[in-house]
Amino acid sequence: MNRESRRIAAWGVAIVLDLTCAIACGGGGGGGKSFTIVAMFQESGTAPAPDLVRLAGTTAGDLVVLDVNIGGPTSNDDLFAFAFDIALDDESVVELVQGSAVAGSALKPGGMEQLEVLAAQNGNRITVGVTKLGPTPSGNGIPTGEQTVVTLQLRLLRKGASSHLRLVGSYAMPPAAIDSTGEIIPSVQFDAQPALVAGS
Repeated sequence: MNRESRRIAAWGVAIVLDLTCAIACGGGGGGGKSFTIVAMFQESGTAPAPDLVRLAGTTAGDLVVLDVNIGGPTSNDDLFAFAFDIALDDESVVELVQGSAVAGSALKPGGMEQLEVLAAQNGNRITVGVTKLGPTPSGNGIPTGEQTVVTLQLRLLRKGASSHLRLVGSYAMPPAAIDSTGEIIPSVQFDAQPALVAGS
């Protein structure tokens, strides 16, 4: 295994360990919610732009279907993985629906590659990792328009309450797009403005 492969493997193991800990530590325990809650989602107001990762979403009953999107055309054609947290103002307002994370079309596996998606909530943080896996790492770019990195479902737990959603980093690492050598891609930026969810 060469240096690049070891770096990618180490990054993947770190994400898995972080999410395993988040699940084991017990996150997102709603319970006791009313089934008459109607979810509302409001984007940050930041317009789509090349190299920008932002939150978009739709609602269905008490659920927010949250898309994490990246705008194209990207200046880097070696997108291989994404790692970030979604920070909540108040975890008693909204929770991640376990098992709801699904990869979008932003990362395109080639050859023998597969996509791995991990998401877990621990308190007011939802930690997300999306990566290609395969024997010969290769990235891809995004053409014009937005494509979805990952889709998550969030359940509203309280009527008359709201919480901001912010794209942030985890521990000492900023939110990041990562190339096939395991390096952060600095041209990919994450929306600094929060989105809003509420229950009515």
